[in-house]
Amino acid sequence: MATEKQLANLRPPFSSTNQPANRGRGARRALSEAYDTLLRKQAPMDVVVKLRKFGLKPGATVADIVAVCLFRETLKGNTFAAKEMREGSEGKAAQRIELLAREDQHVELEIVFEQNVFTQKLSAQRNGERIVEVEAEAPAETEHEPSTDVVDAPQDTDS
Repeated sequence: MATEKQLANLRPPFSSTNQPANRGRGARRALSEAYDTLLRKQAPMDVVVKLRKFGLKPGATVADIVAVCLFRETLKGNTFAAKEMREGSEGKAAQRIELLAREDQHVELEIVFEQNVFTQKLSAQRNGERIVEVEAEAPAETEHEPSTDVVDAPQDTDS
């Protein structure tokens, strides 16, 4: 519980007239803003004319020229340029993760993203399914092979 001294030190929350002097860093950084401004400028006409065979039209921007030059490098076999073009259009490639079990046994993973309970039950009800809630238990230690039988949950006939 707060003491009287602590309560006396409390200040009112910020209001429209009482604002902090430093509102934090801006949404963009200076270099990113400079790049953006430069890339949006109209490209020099002599450069556009030279690159017209690659589809550049009058009024092209500096960003258009950069894209065409990157494309030309890709055609020459530059793998870094090809990677940049792919990542720029499709996004970064997903990292491959390899999981190995003891003695290289076959492992199946099923990933289920939890929905909120109401949405999950409503979805199951629409599909004619029933949700059976169970809690995980620690497996009993046995020396025989684990069973791979699949047991279906009993169907509810009260619907």
